[in-house]
Amino acid sequence: MSSVPKATPIRLTERERAELGGLARSTKSEHRCMQRHRHQEFIRFLNAIEAEVPAGRIVPVILDNHGPHKHPKTRAWLNRHPRFVFQYTPTSASWL
Repeated sequence: MSSVPKATPIRLTERERAELGGLARSTKSEHRCMQRHRHQEFIRFLNAIEAEVPAGRIVPVILDNHGPHKHPKTRAWLNRHPRFVFQYTPTSASWL
């Protein structure tokens, strides 16, 4: 027998479903393939996002713990761009 508890379904109201649907439609995922994966390429990628996202909007960025994401120059860039909010996945959660 498995000791893993079964997941209970989440029941949402109509309003909550509408809000989540609006969030999904307003969220955009961005990705680019680059030959190298250094902090320089990552900052270039962030600058491209900066140019595309309208001013005044918060930009949440979900990252793993790859070195260029935490490089001092990347952190300096983040300090100059306060609307970008970095969230890091846990080190042991590569499956996320």
